Formats: sequence, C-alpha cells, structure tokens
Amino acid sequence: MKKITFLLAFVAVAMFANAADWVETFGPDDVVKDAANHWPYVAGGAEQYVYTNYDHAADCTYDGYSATVRLIKPSTTTAGIGNHVWLAKPKPANPPTYPTASESWFSISGIVAAGAQYVSFDLAPNKDNYTPNVKLWINGTEVALPSVTLATTNVMQSVGYIAIPAAAVYEIKLQNFDDVNDGIRIDNVKFSATTAIKNVTIDNSVYATNGTVYAEGEFQIFSVAGQNVTELNGQLNGIYVVKTAKGIQKVAVK
Repeated sequence: MKKITFLLAFVAVAMFANAADWVETFGPDDVVKDAANHWPYVAGGAEQYVYTNYDHAADCTYDGYSATVRLIKPSTTTAGIGNHVWLAKPKPANPPTYPTASESWFSISGIVAAGAQYVSFDLAPNKDNYTPNVKLWINGTEVALPSVTLATTNVMQSVGYIAIPAAAVYEIKLQNFDDVNDGIRIDNVKFSATTAIKNVTIDNSVYATNGTVYAEGEFQIFSVAGQNVTELNGQLNGIYVVKTAKGIQKVAVK
C-alpha cells in the first residue's frame, strides 16, 4: 500500500492542546453504583450518593441537576467509556405530578487556566448520527457551539476548539435541551491556551486506504476542525491529521 506524504504547511492547522492545558476527565475510572443500583450525582446533599474524586476536586466546585457520573465497561461490542458525566433527558412540566420542568445541566467553577483562549470537550450520543441540543456558558455568558453530528452510539467525539473570552478564573456550564431523545455523555473538558502545533515533526509511517488510517504504534486522528475522530477509523472519508509518538502527518482518506 502506498504511503501518502503532504506539505508541512498544512499540518500547522491541526488542533492539539499544549502542556499547560487545564483538563477534567472526571476521575480515574473508579465510579461505581451504590447498593440501590444508582450512579452517583455530580453534586448533591449529604443524603445523596455523590461522586467526589474529580481531577480538580481540591480547587474547583462541581454542580448539576439530572447529572450523574458514570462509566461504560468494555465489551465485545464496545470499547467502553471511562468516567464521564451523563446529562439525562430534561423533562417538561406535566402537572399535577410534575408541576415544573426538570432541567439537565452540570457546571464546574473555580477553574484557574491562565491564558486560556479555547475550551473543548467530548460528547457521546445514545444513538447513531445524533445532533445534540446542548448549550454552553462560560462565566455566565452563552458561547455558540459549532454544529456537530455524533456518528456512533457511546463513542466520544470532540466538538473542536471553541474560542472564549480571557478571564482569571472560569466557570463552565453545559445544559442538555433535548427533551425528545435520551441523554448525552460528556468527557474531557479542556481549557487551552493554543491549538497550534509548533516545531512540527513529520511521521512518514502514516498512510491510509479504504477508509482506514495506518501508522506505527499508537496514534490519534483529528479532523481539520480539530475533532478527535480516532474511534471512527475504518469509516473515514476526507482530509485528516494523524498524531503519533514520532510526529504528525496529514492524510487523504478515501
């Protein structure tokens, strides 16, 4: 199979975070259900089962409603997902039993990410080819999300890097407004100072054929919009940037 090589100039548009990124992965994949078979809430009172082992539990505040911390174990049909937040489907008011609407959201406040210019996070749908109805707020101001279609059930996909106003301390809030379909999964919340790669090294072991990217060792695949689409390898079609331990390379996949 023929290797494909490309100009270095294009590769600089690939979107990767630098070493100074603030990242929340929602703990070390340790979440479990309680004796009543319930996942822990993102936050709650003393009488509730609440998850506390967040990456930044010592310096940030976590809050939410209809939001739980979950994981999906690997199986013969799925690669699984480590600790993540599940935003349930919001429920409209249904008097007299439910006189008010039930929202579904979570937030993290007290985020110290000096110089951050972008925020990103991953979403996983509960059905294939799903377009989420999620809104984002940074420090109380709504920030527009790019349109994204999530291809595969229970497979995380990045929304890309979203420009945000500079601040000394950040709060992020994400809310699910889809009251028709099931909920949505969120992981890898990241505040980044830059998305550009500097001092790029090319990895010429990268090539592609029949919708699949190949390379020596482990690698990640990103769309030109900065979305991590590694889980879609084998179903790809278009231009992608591949990051390996040796460097990066642009490939055209057909």
